[in-house]
Amino acid sequence: MTVMTGAEAMFEFMVREGVRYVFGNPGTTELPLMDLFAARDEIKYILALHEDSALGIAAGYAEATGKPAVVNLHTNPGLAHALGNLYNVYRAGTPLRGNSGATRLSSHARRASVVCRYARAGPTTHEVVLGGSPRRRDSSGDGACF
Repeated sequence: MTVMTGAEAMFEFMVREGVRYVFGNPGTTELPLMDLFAARDEIKYILALHEDSALGIAAGYAEATGKPAVVNLHTNPGLAHALGNLYNVYRAGTPLRGNSGATRLSSHARRASVVCRYARAGPTTHEVVLGGSPRRRDSSGDGACF
């Protein structure tokens, strides 16, 4: 069985689903995923200068094409920056999937803190999923998908 990192699994999933573009403003926690965008050409990463802009561009793409858009946001502050547009996307019923990277969680107290931060996105999304790979020490840590 081939072991994949979280970034590899996410990238492969997007390729299989026919995603052509990912919109975002990455930070250091997204570097494993950014490496895949640089190394492969199946998906083009559209860089925005701010997370709120990235979400707005993704929403515009989804509305104009009728296809679900994918947005990649930096960890906690990035998600917070995008909450206004995330609410607009939610209210409009715009088809959008997103992920927000997070640093490795080394303690239960820290995990509770991060869960509370991501819970803020809950009222503006259909689903907030926290994920991580406790089996691999070199995984990029936990993240959230919304």
